[in-house]
Amino acid sequence: MIERILQLTREMYARAQAGEWEAVAVAEAERDPLIGELFGTAQDGDGGPLSDSVHEGVREILETDRRTMELLVKRRTEVADRAHELAEGERVRMAYEGNSR
Repeated sequence: MIERILQLTREMYARAQAGEWEAVAVAEAERDPLIGELFGTAQDGDGGPLSDSVHEGVREILETDRRTMELLVKRRTEVADRAHELAEGERVRMAYEGNSR
């Protein structure tokens, strides 16, 4: 299960790098229940420690998610900046049209 979670995590990051945010959301929707299942199983098990591979997988998931979030924040800032530029352009256009009458 951890391998599928890692595969989806890597896919999310690759899609984020490509700006394919809808595909990121689709992969995340598939991945999140698997994460819950993984940790639910770990809690319901014998109470022993998680395997080293699971620990390493969790570390990779957290690091990749952090990098994906950085891309998301960068993109969100770019979109907000562009929206501000468009709004400012519209304001200038309206002022110009108002003064030219």
